[in-house]
Amino acid sequence: FPLREVVKAAALVLAILATLGAWVADMLLLGVPLFRNTWLPLTFFIVPLLLLIAAKGVEGRNKLRAGAWIVFVLGSGGYVAVRGLVGKLEGSPAVAVGDFAPNFMLKDADGKDVRLSDLSDQGRVLLLFFRGHY
Repeated sequence: FPLREVVKAAALVLAILATLGAWVADMLLLGVPLFRNTWLPLTFFIVPLLLLIAAKGVEGRNKLRAGAWIVFVLGSGGYVAVRGLVGKLEGSPAVAVGDFAPNFMLKDADGKDVRLSDLSDQGRVLLLFFRGHY
């Protein structure tokens, strides 16, 4: 086999591993507020997609190509389905005493989105939560 065909076949195998790796990375990052309830981890599926595109035209590896695309479609589609069905993950990641508060977003009195990072750029932030429904 020419070297080009071997590299393209290797890209298909790497695409399968990268698809599985995207799921593993998402599970490992569930405790990170940036990734917890966002669609940002969906970008992890760009790597296997690029590998599949790079392997376009590989000769004689029809089963491997089909398997790589099936794993990618089921992996990325399953990810979207799980995130869409589960919705927001309940609970909050643990923060130890002395740790910085994770960035979060709430609505202000005018209904505008305000992030903790927007306020902390101006100095220290004191948060008060009043229990009840007003």
